[in-house]
Amino acid sequence: MADDAEERIEMVEEAQEKLAEAIELIEKAVAGLDCESNVEAYLISHLKCFLNAEHGYMDKSLNLDKLKTKITRELDPENEEEDDN
Repeated sequence: MADDAEERIEMVEEAQEKLAEAIELIEKAVAGLDCESNVEAYLISHLKCFLNAEHGYMDKSLNLDKLKTKITRELDPENEEEDDN
């Protein structure tokens, strides 16, 4: 069971890396454009909330860090990680 949890967490971590890259690319694509502040407010901020818990926005939505914890708790219940939700 623990091996399955590790494999799934690795998949989520890969998704996190790709999402972080996507956020960076979008930020670069709109830098200096009139739409930059709109994209930051309505797209980038939402993507950052999904990425991890370190986004700095007041948001308690499920994010990829919390998902890793949920996977661990479900597939490896002996692991003592806390789950906020």
